[in-house]
Amino acid sequence: MLSRKKNRYCSNKCQAEFQYHSYIDDWKAGRADGKRGVSMRTLSAHLVRYLRDRDKACSICGWNMKNPTTGKVPLEIDHIDGNSENNRDKTCALSVRIVIHYQQIFVI
Repeated sequence: MLSRKKNRYCSNKCQAEFQYHSYIDDWKAGRADGKRGVSMRTLSAHLVRYLRDRDKACSICGWNMKNPTTGKVPLEIDHIDGNSENNRDKTCALSVRIVIHYQQIFVI
Protein backbone atom coordinates (compact mmCIF):
# COMPACT_ATOMS: atom_id res chain seq x y z
CA MET A 1 0.00 0.00 0.00
CA LEU A 2 1.37 3.38 -1.00
CA SER A 3 1.42 6.03 1.64
CA ARG A 4 -0.24 9.24 0.75
CA LYS A 5 2.04 12.27 0.64
CA LYS A 6 1.21 14.82 3.29
CA ASN A 7 -0.38 17.94 1.92
CA ARG A 8 1.55 21.11 2.52
CA TYR A 9 -1.47 23.38 2.10
CA CYS A 10 -5.07 22.96 3.19
CA SER A 11 -6.40 23.87 -0.29
CA ASN A 12 -5.38 25.18 -3.71
CA LYS A 13 -6.61 28.62 -2.68
CA CYS A 14 -4.38 28.53 0.40
CA GLN A 15 -1.41 27.53 -1.77
CA ALA A 16 -2.10 30.34 -4.27
CA GLU A 17 -2.33 32.91 -1.46
CA PHE A 18 0.97 31.70 0.01
CA GLN A 19 2.68 31.91 -3.38
CA TYR A 20 1.26 35.40 -3.98
CA HIS A 21 2.46 36.74 -0.62
CA SER A 22 5.86 35.04 -1.00
CA TYR A 23 6.32 36.58 -4.46
CA ILE A 24 5.35 40.07 -3.27
CA ASP A 25 7.76 39.78 -0.31
CA ASP A 26 10.54 38.71 -2.70
CA TRP A 27 9.68 41.56 -5.09
CA LYS A 28 9.77 44.17 -2.34
CA ALA A 29 13.12 42.79 -1.14
CA GLY A 30 14.54 42.94 -4.69
CA ARG A 31 14.78 39.16 -5.18
CA ALA A 32 12.09 39.17 -7.91
CA ASP A 33 11.95 41.64 -10.79
CA GLY A 34 8.18 41.70 -11.34
CA LYS A 35 8.33 40.32 -14.88
CA ARG A 36 6.56 37.31 -16.27
CA GLY A 37 9.11 34.99 -17.84
CA VAL A 38 12.75 35.63 -18.61
CA SER A 39 12.77 38.17 -21.43
CA MET A 40 9.23 39.50 -21.47
CA ARG A 41 8.16 42.99 -20.48
CA THR A 42 4.82 41.73 -19.23
CA LEU A 43 4.32 42.21 -15.51
CA SER A 44 3.64 39.19 -13.35
CA ALA A 45 0.03 38.55 -12.39
CA HIS A 46 1.04 38.74 -8.71
CA LEU A 47 2.42 42.24 -9.21
CA VAL A 48 -0.65 43.42 -11.11
CA ARG A 49 -2.88 42.05 -8.34
CA TYR A 50 -0.78 43.77 -5.67
CA LEU A 51 -0.97 47.13 -7.45
CA ARG A 52 -4.73 46.82 -7.99
CA ASP A 53 -5.22 45.98 -4.30
CA ARG A 54 -2.96 48.84 -3.22
CA ASP A 55 -4.20 51.57 -5.59
CA LYS A 56 -7.94 51.86 -6.02
CA ALA A 57 -7.83 54.99 -8.20
CA CYS A 58 -5.75 56.71 -10.87
CA SER A 59 -2.50 58.01 -9.36
CA ILE A 60 -2.65 61.13 -11.56
CA CYS A 61 -6.24 62.35 -11.34
CA GLY A 62 -7.93 60.12 -8.74
CA TRP A 63 -10.48 58.73 -11.22
CA ASN A 64 -12.02 55.49 -9.91
CA MET A 65 -15.29 54.76 -11.74
CA LYS A 66 -16.00 51.03 -11.98
CA ASN A 67 -16.95 49.31 -15.19
CA PRO A 68 -20.62 48.29 -14.78
CA THR A 69 -20.02 44.91 -16.40
CA THR A 70 -16.81 43.79 -14.69
CA GLY A 71 -17.08 45.79 -11.48
CA LYS A 72 -13.39 46.76 -11.82
CA VAL A 73 -11.78 50.15 -12.28
CA PRO A 74 -10.15 50.04 -15.77
CA LEU A 75 -6.67 51.26 -14.88
CA GLU A 76 -3.31 50.42 -16.43
CA ILE A 77 0.13 50.01 -14.92
CA ASP A 78 2.11 53.22 -15.29
CA HIS A 79 5.89 53.41 -14.82
CA ILE A 80 6.33 56.81 -13.20
CA ASP A 81 9.96 57.13 -14.30
CA GLY A 82 9.13 56.09 -17.88
CA ASN A 83 11.35 53.00 -17.71
CA SER A 84 9.26 49.89 -18.39
CA GLU A 85 12.11 47.71 -17.11
CA ASN A 86 12.02 49.34 -13.67
CA ASN A 87 9.30 47.51 -11.74
CA ARG A 88 10.18 48.73 -8.24
CA ASP A 89 7.40 49.54 -5.80
CA LYS A 90 7.92 53.32 -5.93
CA THR A 91 8.00 53.50 -9.73
CA CYS A 92 4.82 51.53 -10.50
CA ALA A 93 1.36 53.02 -10.15
CA LEU A 94 -2.06 52.62 -11.69
CA SER A 95 -3.45 55.26 -13.99
CA VAL A 96 -6.17 55.84 -16.53
CA ARG A 97 -4.94 55.50 -20.10
CA ILE A 98 -2.54 58.36 -20.64
CA VAL A 99 -4.51 59.43 -23.75
CA ILE A 100 -7.37 60.53 -21.50
CA HIS A 101 -5.03 62.77 -19.50
CA TYR A 102 -3.65 64.36 -22.69
CA GLN A 103 -7.20 64.97 -23.89
CA GLN A 104 -8.01 66.75 -20.64
CA ILE A 105 -4.86 68.89 -20.84
CA PHE A 106 -5.09 69.87 -24.51
CA VAL A 107 -8.82 70.55 -24.82
CA ILE A 108 -9.26 73.61 -27.03
